Amino acid sequence: MLSAPLLAMLAGLILTNTGVTPATSEVYIVVNRVLLPLAVPLLLMQADLKRVMKETRRLLGVFLLGSLCTLLSTMGSFWVLGKGLVGSLGVHDSWKVASALASRHIGGAVNFVGVSTALEVTSDTVVAALAADNLICALYFMAIFFLAKGIGPEAAEGEGEGGPSETERDRRPPRRRGAIDVHEAGLAIGFSAIICLASSFLATHVIRKPGMLVPLATLITVTVATALPKRLETISDAGEGVALLIMQFFFAAVGCGGSVHKVLGKAPLVFLFSFLQVSAHLGLILGIGKFFFKFSTKEILLASNANVGGPTTAAAMCAAKSWRSFYIPALLSGILGYTIATFLCVGLGLGVLKPIALRWAAGGGA
Repeated sequence: MLSAPLLAMLAGLILTNTGVTPATSEVYIVVNRVLLPLAVPLLLMQADLKRVMKETRRLLGVFLLGSLCTLLSTMGSFWVLGKGLVGSLGVHDSWKVASALASRHIGGAVNFVGVSTALEVTSDTVVAALAADNLICALYFMAIFFLAKGIGPEAAEGEGEGGPSETERDRRPPRRRGAIDVHEAGLAIGFSAIICLASSFLATHVIRKPGMLVPLATLITVTVATALPKRLETISDAGEGVALLIMQFFFAAVGCGGSVHKVLGKAPLVFLFSFLQVSAHLGLILGIGKFFFKFSTKEILLASNANVGGPTTAAAMCAAKSWRSFYIPALLSGILGYTIATFLCVGLGLGVLKPIALRWAAGGGA
């Protein structure tokens, strides 16, 4: 229920605030500026857009609808709670954290990190947002499994509801995580380092915005993964394993740089914002998907899961419910979320939420 990232972050927060670790350190800078960018290409080596379009079929449409619902729910939630967020977090962190949480609920934690880094969200706000959102996600997963309780396994109900036909690859169980081949991991890290070098050069010397390193690395990796999918397929699993380790370092470093007093002061309103955002997303995708587009409940819940939880939780739901033919489409839909969420939500923040926050800070209306 708490999740490993939240535990790592809370451990860092406790250690720093009890005087065991320092609040600032060159180590944290290395984690944020060197290790963290390496994780992005490692996670995106399976982002072959041609395969996504080919194999997700109907679920892709529901997933894109869910992404739109997240954007709409973010704008609505910010309209309702934005003034409070501006007062609690400050004018700049208010719209930035709202954008980061939107990316979290389209792609996943890596997109939250990407948007937070690109927009330069403060450490205390990142800790508060992640802590609050992890609890909301736990409630969300309980809710969607409750809604899915009447939908049986495919063996009992057939392959209806518009799902893709089952193939041998679809029937495979979720792959075991944690087994990292050293040679493959080395190749994956080398590939990621080259991508990050190119992205850093473009961000610093061409665009002249160093914070755009992660979005640029995302774009370049997806382009390569789509053009050369077979070359990256053999090292993608090892790369993902290394990336998950790197993300743990990041969450621990974020916790170490946080203040318990500031986090506790910011968390309640962020918790409320995240709750309203996710609830509105679920209500919108169920209402619009079912009554306007006639998607099945199974398709809607899986797509929503891929949005809010990411590819891993969506695939895990397929395994738990024995929805075998949806395993690969759910996984690929979540990977598509990795690809698009950072760009969508940086644009949402700069184009929509920031002007609203600035008006409120100036004493005007939205």
